[in-house]
Amino acid sequence: MELSKFTKLATLYSQIIIENEAIFKSNNFTILQKEKFLYFYINRPDNVTEIDLWEKLLKWSTIHSNSLLPDVSQYTDNHFATFKKIY
Repeated sequence: MELSKFTKLATLYSQIIIENEAIFKSNNFTILQKEKFLYFYINRPDNVTEIDLWEKLLKWSTIHSNSLLPDVSQYTDNHFATFKKIY
């Protein structure tokens, strides 16, 4: 099978994620792989605000790291370093 067919499928999948912001607004958004989450983050629909993005980014990061706290006001330099490494 040609690689271009998989590329087309991956592009379609990414477009579906962006067009269906319900995925992002649900609690299941944390199961998205890093690449898909970041793709949505960069190409978000206009009705998703920056605040919504940051809240989701923090929640997603907390789920995908054993050392990040849910409350960013309690972060130390080590927490910010971990947060940075995730991306």
